[in-house]
Amino acid sequence: MEYEIGSKAFIIESNRILREVTIVRKNSDFYIVRFDNNGSIQLRKSRIFPTREAAEQHLSKNDRASQTSGSQSPYQPWK
Repeated sequence: MEYEIGSKAFIIESNRILREVTIVRKNSDFYIVRFDNNGSIQLRKSRIFPTREAAEQHLSKNDRASQTSGSQSPYQPWK
């Protein structure tokens, strides 16, 4: 999806927090987005979501994947 300059979008921060951002500039496959506190960051198009619902859906998909794969905690009892 292509985003227009000045449009609102959502990103997932630290794999757990949804933030609303404003699209400032597009450069190839990257977008520069601005936060509400005037900070900005450059992200790939795949890291930007058009709606809060789309970002939440992507976030819940990541939670399921991390629960079913990966290493276990050394403090988890043997089963």
